Amino acid sequence: MKKSTTLLSALFFAAISINAQNKSTSNNEIKNNSSTLTASSDEGAGSGSGGSSASTKLSQTEIAPCAAMNSIEFSSTLSALESKNFSDSKMELAKQLANNNCFSTDQVYQLMKLFASEDQKVELAKYCYMKTTDQKNYYQLNDGFAYKGSIDELSAYIKAKN
Repeated sequence: MKKSTTLLSALFFAAISINAQNKSTSNNEIKNNSSTLTASSDEGAGSGSGGSSASTKLSQTEIAPCAAMNSIEFSSTLSALESKNFSDSKMELAKQLANNNCFSTDQVYQLMKLFASEDQKVELAKYCYMKTTDQKNYYQLNDGFAYKGSIDELSAYIKAKN
């Protein structure tokens, strides 16, 4: 019973968290991913009837289910990236940060400015797209590219994702 109560409590708080995040994110920014989180609890105790099983599904979103980093966190992020001497290690760290955080389009633009290589700017913009809270503004990244081919590559990537 304690195990199922703990699991149900965890699901309850996860649902509240997702609900709160979704309220702060515009509905047209959220698209459902095919993956879902399923949790089952087994209530079987006592009567020997084998117990009943309850299943709850929590939708996982493709698009940034969190808020963009606040200015203090982002400033720290920029400092950490600027401390890297090699672009490959800088890109690796940027991707690690993107895996665990969400960004605004302006923040992605600032991250792109840390890279000299056009290819790495495009790579970073693609990588951060699904973790960007205001994707409708992603066109603003076009100013960060020197070549039209880079803009076209990012546009094709975004079109494929939508």
